Amino acid sequence: MPEVLDQAALNELMAMVGDDAEFMDELVDTYLNETPDLLAQIRSALGNGSATEVVRPAHTLKGSSASIGAREVEGLSRTIEEAARADAAEVLTLADDLEDAYGRLVEALARARMRRWSGA
Repeated sequence: MPEVLDQAALNELMAMVGDDAEFMDELVDTYLNETPDLLAQIRSALGNGSATEVVRPAHTLKGSSASIGAREVEGLSRTIEEAARADAAEVLTLADDLEDAYGRLVEALARARMRRWSGA
């Protein structure tokens, strides 16, 4: 299982934003504000029985998660996207796993924020 939050990726992102912790807060807050809607879109599409409608929000979540180092959420989003493209029945179970992973990520991001995004 991939790590919940890749500190090296956070460090790279911090360097990209000029070590501006407040801007990093904004980036992560945007991610945290947008992700529940993407999860809801995935659930809604699954509830409608439309695996193909899962692809777009899963793809979006995969990319945004990769940018902040959310490796577990990124990996599950990738797997869901691929399964949805193949119209696999496993997508529903994977969606449960994704929501659990997101919960772990929220906690990991809160800890990283308290450290002001450094790995120390």
